[in-house]
Amino acid sequence: MGALRATRMLLVEPHAVLRGVVAGVARELQRGDVQAVASVASAERVMRAERFDVVVLSLDDAPDAIGLLERLRAGALRGADDALVAVSAASCDAATAARLRGLGVRRVLLKPFKVRTVVETIAGLCAAAAAVPAAGESGRDGDAAAAGSGDDRGDAAAGSGRDGVDAATVA
Repeated sequence: MGALRATRMLLVEPHAVLRGVVAGVARELQRGDVQAVASVASAERVMRAERFDVVVLSLDDAPDAIGLLERLRAGALRGADDALVAVSAASCDAATAARLRGLGVRRVLLKPFKVRTVVETIAGLCAAAAAVPAAGESGRDGDAAAAGSGDDRGDAAAGSGRDGVDAATVA
């Protein structure tokens, strides 16, 4: 395996304080670029122009956010259809978890979440993305375990998030 490459991360979070904290954590953890935006519309504009390896997306505006994920996976956004994705949400029922799984979401961060959970999630996703050769060299085969931490306490489909689970591996 060659040297790790820099990763590009997009954070989509409408709450300014939370966006600042998560972006700060991401910048501390990686050598790549972190771009933070406040809305799904802003994220879509950025994703039409730039490629991201990692996307952390708030589901506060669930229909628009899920639509963005669908367009991402359909290849409608610039070369990011294989981006590693984590989402944050106040809750996640079984139907939502299944839909997110189908869209390739790797982690669900249930709000309110601990900073440690964000650190583990971002570190795992960025490490998995950085370990993958640049576009055209090979795909992201076999990296499903790399994005999750060993501390996952259950599948997102197991509950609404108020049962002590603050993150779950979806894939």
